[in-house]
Amino acid sequence: MNELSIMRKRSLLITFKFLVVVGTFSFYCGCASTTTGIKTALDPIFLSQIKKIGIKVEIKEKFSVILNQLGTQDAGFIAGGLLGAAIQKGIQKGVDSNLTNDLKPMLGDFDCKRILTSMMVQGLQRSGRFDSVIDISEHPEDASSVDGLLILDIVTWGLRPGMSKDPADKGMAALDAQISLLQGQDRRSIWKRESFFAAGDVYPLENFSTTQGLLRNEMLDLLINYSNRIINEIRFTR
Repeated sequence: MNELSIMRKRSLLITFKFLVVVGTFSFYCGCASTTTGIKTALDPIFLSQIKKIGIKVEIKEKFSVILNQLGTQDAGFIAGGLLGAAIQKGIQKGVDSNLTNDLKPMLGDFDCKRILTSMMVQGLQRSGRFDSVIDISEHPEDASSVDGLLILDIVTWGLRPGMSKDPADKGMAALDAQISLLQGQDRRSIWKRESFFAAGDVYPLENFSTTQGLLRNEMLDLLINYSNRIINEIRFTR
């Protein structure tokens, strides 16, 4: 069974859970979403004027591990003040960089942009909100034909700290994203959001390198859960 088939099955299951337990979605799916900056309400009147929408996904960075560098620099500060803290921070970033390089092979040919784009296009098609949904990521020449453009800018994605006193001890799949929904040929903004989104379970860091398929599956579930969160927010805007 290929990755897209697995993705569709997981998406249908997760979507079903969402619809059944909308009020407790975070509990059942193990998801956490935090608005980190801009957040504007989605106006249903403007949304209803979009009949043909284009989806554009942008991935700013490749998979990354950000764990150690989120810890304190107390030891460095005590030893050398601000300079010592800066040196310790650099060391922590170096450790995360090595972890990133060690774990990347576990992802194989995992294509974050392709998967997320596919999920968004299919999900919005099923939502019934629009007459047509097209992929602008791979077909930018079609952008002029749409009267709405949804841009998902994934700033970072990878492993982030789980619920642990030591941020480097455990990790879970997470991403930072910026969303913009533009309406009309003049592309006026009708919705913006910046958020941190985490999904799935928290695992000891070593599990991601010793358990075959774990990292890939957690990243896939992250994208499925995130796309469903955005799709359902659009679908149920009234």
